[in-house]
Amino acid sequence: GPVVLLKVDGKAIPVFVDQTVAESIHAALTHRKLPRPLSHDLMRTILQSYGGKVTQVVVTLRESTFYGALSIEIGGEAKVFDSRSSDAIALAIHFSAPILFTNVLQSLNVSVNSIWIGRHLGEAALAAVSNGQLLNFMLTGVALGFSMAASIQLGHSIGANDTPQAKRVVGTSVTFFVVTSVALAVIGLTLSRSLLSLMGVPTESMPLAAAYMKATFIALPCFYIHAFVMSALLSTGDSKTPLYFMAFTVGLGLVLSPLLIFGLGPIPEMGVVGAVLAKLAAQAVGLATLIGYLYRCRHPL
Repeated sequence: GPVVLLKVDGKAIPVFVDQTVAESIHAALTHRKLPRPLSHDLMRTILQSYGGKVTQVVVTLRESTFYGALSIEIGGEAKVFDSRSSDAIALAIHFSAPILFTNVLQSLNVSVNSIWIGRHLGEAALAAVSNGQLLNFMLTGVALGFSMAASIQLGHSIGANDTPQAKRVVGTSVTFFVVTSVALAVIGLTLSRSLLSLMGVPTESMPLAAAYMKATFIALPCFYIHAFVMSALLSTGDSKTPLYFMAFTVGLGLVLSPLLIFGLGPIPEMGVVGAVLAKLAAQAVGLATLIGYLYRCRHPL
């Protein structure tokens, strides 16, 4: 069938297309009206080659026909393209599905820990963890906000093909996250009981909630760096690598959680603190493995 040679950074990438798409491309090059939009396969190849990503998909119904509009970010600039509704949805699924599954895996870890604690450690332990997670979600929101800001700068640098600047953004961001997370950890360790009292934590749950929060604050630097690295990879247009390593991290955490919560053999029973330490150990191993992988494959960042 027809082959389109897509030239990117001096390299020619062959893309196999059907006859209709080939005629559409030829019409565009000769300034004739396109008989139909580009197929989602070709659009996906173009986006991947230029480090673009789909930010929004809008499908509208006009005169009994569905029309698609893709909002795409390339090189820090937002553009809108017309597309068939089926192609728009296919592109959105291709780029967004790994991100969706990554978020599901993160929620799975929290849910399974709550089941272990609620069924085996009692209501007081579950209440302690639930109250502790409220502060944890707030801290996570702060991390995600800063990660998003850093990712925007990183995306601009990558879109401009400025690798040295992208590396500087990564270095500055890592330093910022380390300093910020350590400062928050020190403040949290000092004020954890006062914060829990302001939240109205029941007296019977206070010791367990305080222990849970202290363990969370100790693990905070690792959590923040892990969140930033995942966000940085997403900003490069790579949504699959974070998914694979998140699956590994969550799987390891699910294995470690019951071991550290209830104890086994030489491993002592740690209760609610064990849930945090299991997450810390899993994320530390996952982060080290991910960084090792990025160095081994000579990732540009």
